[in-house]
Amino acid sequence: MARQPAWFERLDAALAELRTLEVPRIDRPTVERLFGLSRRDAIRLLHRFGATDHGNDRLELVRQGLMTQLEALQAGPEYRNWLAHQQHRQAELAAAAAVQNARRIRIPVAENADRASLARLPASIRLTAGRLEVSFGSEEDLWSKLEQLARTAAADRAAFRARIEPPEE
Repeated sequence: MARQPAWFERLDAALAELRTLEVPRIDRPTVERLFGLSRRDAIRLLHRFGATDHGNDRLELVRQGLMTQLEALQAGPEYRNWLAHQQHRQAELAAAAAVQNARRIRIPVAENADRASLARLPASIRLTAGRLEVSFGSEEDLWSKLEQLARTAAADRAAFRARIEPPEE
């Protein structure tokens, strides 16, 4: 996908403000402000949308014509693709932040972690066929107990499976 203009992120806000303006023509300083552009980029954008030169290096667009072109751009595939890309990027950033937050959780290792067995599970962890109950006092305590359960399950998978699966009838 080709790189889209940076001003796309301000398109909705710029259109909303253009609708409220009561001037017939839009000049370079207004385009700079609406789209957060430099002087040079504002001039390029004015040329892109067919600005006319009014002497003394003064480019202007008819406000209604600019709005029509921007609305058409907003409804077109180029902007929709950009918007979909931005939403995908935001979802990826949120997922990365969630992973980063999960990595910050400190899970204390249980004292008897090296001797993991179902018989050594504390009374606060009740494991029966189809049911798990964990009593805990804090988030850290919960993580510790879940870690202990995971170690126990990994140490003796057959016994763990036998405990959690419902008896066959």
